[in-house]
Amino acid sequence: KNQYIEGRILIPNIPACDGALRITGDSMYPLLKSGDIVGFMEIGNVENIIFGEIYLVSFQLDGDDYLTVKYVKRSEKEGYITLVSYNQNHEPMELPIVNIQAMGIVKFSIRKHVML
Repeated sequence: KNQYIEGRILIPNIPACDGALRITGDSMYPLLKSGDIVGFMEIGNVENIIFGEIYLVSFQLDGDDYLTVKYVKRSEKEGYITLVSYNQNHEPMELPIVNIQAMGIVKFSIRKHVML
């Protein structure tokens, strides 16, 4: 499907965001479902992380690029953060901070209930 902008939609009490995207996967299910749209605000520095909040995290491991939505928690390992899923079937992941390419705190989510 092509994406397009037509007019404006006003969503009450939604904070300012830098962007939005449709997520896939089940790691945050049932809090976030595959197909939900999340709005995010980019953070410029990992020192600005609010631990315990949900973030969109872009990172690289072994030459591959990844994009995930997870809770970000403090790590016991120096120079790392812990990415935690809402879905208990997914194990927490220790991620080296140097591997992070970009991060954005998730400000809202929208769920589509009717498939058209």
